[in-house]
Amino acid sequence: MNQANKVKLGAFIFFAAVLMIICFIAFGLTKIFEPRILALTVFDSTVEGLTVGSPVKFMGVPVGQVTRIAMRDSDGYVNVYFIIRRSAMDNIDGEAIVDSPYNSDFKEFFDNSKISCFINAAGIMGGAYLELSTSSNAPYMLPNLKVVPPPNTVYIKSRTLHVTNVIANVSKTLDQLTRVDFVGLADKISYTMDSVNRIFVDKDLEESLDRVGNIT
Repeated sequence: MNQANKVKLGAFIFFAAVLMIICFIAFGLTKIFEPRILALTVFDSTVEGLTVGSPVKFMGVPVGQVTRIAMRDSDGYVNVYFIIRRSAMDNIDGEAIVDSPYNSDFKEFFDNSKISCFINAAGIMGGAYLELSTSSNAPYMLPNLKVVPPPNTVYIKSRTLHVTNVIANVSKTLDQLTRVDFVGLADKISYTMDSVNRIFVDKDLEESLDRVGNIT
């Protein structure tokens, strides 16, 4: 390869790398400046399985993620902060879908709707995610709790579901299983079986059973 071709190849690689970096930056800036709602909910029971970064879903559709989990010093409840992305919603005008989803009534939708949230199981290993719903009939977890959310943050009430207890029980069971000494347990079972076997092959026991049979 001559010097001119090397220069052309180097220039091509350089501009390709620059173009990729620009694309990554543009994609990242789009995500950073994407309209979103800051939201807060409060739980008075375990949030086991829920972590920072856990998905937030609306009727199964991913719409955001958990950003912070903190204990309240006033009552011992748990604050769960999360974001809801505007791009996860379609802007409907009558029956038609409006081209631009970034409208001003995004926050008003959550302020005025009867959306609630609950913790849902993400799998048998104890993972969880936050589920938003407008159709749940479960009772509110803290119906009379007075919450003053941070500025520009929407407070969404939490609901009580049996799945919360399921998640806690599964996590507790898995934790207890990790503490079981299966090797020691197997040794004890083996020793017990050997002891039982020695009892049944004992000649004195066999003679005693013969005597009992003769007497009978």
